[in-house]
This record gives sequence, structure tokens and C-alpha cells, in this order.
Amino acid sequence: MEMSYQQTIKDIEDTFGIVPEFVKYTPQDVVAQMWPLLKKYGLGDSIIPKKYREMMALAAAAAMKCPYAKLSIEGVQRCMVLVKKN
Repeated sequence: MEMSYQQTIKDIEDTFGIVPEFVKYTPQDVVAQMWPLLKKYGLGDSIIPKKYREMMALAAAAAMKCPYAKLSIEGVQRCMVLVKKN
């Protein structure tokens, strides 16, 4: 069952403590589809520890010289720090 935009925003806020800026500028229908995937694969547990996944993503963004990907990764990292503090 897909969450509504408002439910998605509430879940993001419950997870991070804030709603990251990049989410505010993402179309509502995309946020509702993107969040479950980001939460499962970006923030969830896997064989590869989170810190290594983040380093690989940052390395890929740097190799592509993609400023948007780099900013997105930095935003997620800031949010993960906030989650760890809670």
C-alpha cells in the first residue's frame, strides 16, 4: 500500500527528526514513491555496512563530478548523524 504525501512526510520527519531540504523541492508524487526505496536500500541494513555504502556513493558522485548527487549524499549523511543522536 502506497503512503500519501502527508504520511510520507510524517515518516521522513519521524525518521530524521526533520524534513531535508531536497525533499521539499521534490515533486509530491515522486517523494511518495522515492521514500520507501530510500528508506529500505539507503538507510536499511544490508551486508555492506552503511558507512561503506555512503563512501562508495560519495566516490561515485565525485568520479562523475555530479554536484547534485554530491549534495544529495551530503544531505543524507547529515540526516543520518541526526538519527544517530536520537
